[in-house]
Amino acid sequence: MYGDIEDLVLSGKLFAPPSRSSSPVRPRSPSSPSSPSPAEA
Repeated sequence: MYGDIEDLVLSGKLFAPPSRSSSPVRPRSPSSPSSPSPAEA
């Protein structure tokens, strides 16, 4: 029964429904350091 729920969680659809696709969780801003830092590489 919870199989579908698990799939939604793993796919990220549970917390990011298509209906909210207009509101990006991570807005791409040129001023923001979107590139990974050397420590994370």
